[in-house]
Amino acid sequence: MKELPPVITYEPDFMPEEAQRDPRAFTVTRRDDGSFDVASAFLEGILAGSDIDDYESLQYFQRQLADTGVLEKLTEMGVKENDTVRVGDFEFDYIF
Repeated sequence: MKELPPVITYEPDFMPEEAQRDPRAFTVTRRDDGSFDVASAFLEGILAGSDIDDYESLQYFQRQLADTGVLEKLTEMGVKENDTVRVGDFEFDYIF
């Protein structure tokens, strides 16, 4: 036992506040032309792994828009039917 190296103990690293943020965080901005941009790494990741032409994939994406609060925020910001909404490179018309 005397020949064994000393036990190494580890202390937890400090995690900056930005790393503690909600992974589903998003921002919505309105452009001068009346369209909306949604910035969300979470939603862009879903889109990257989805086939939007597939009905079930599209439904899943729409549920995530609702669950994350994006649809509620768009409503607060005055979105109207047929307004353009962009999430990353994906663009769609808002329909109630």
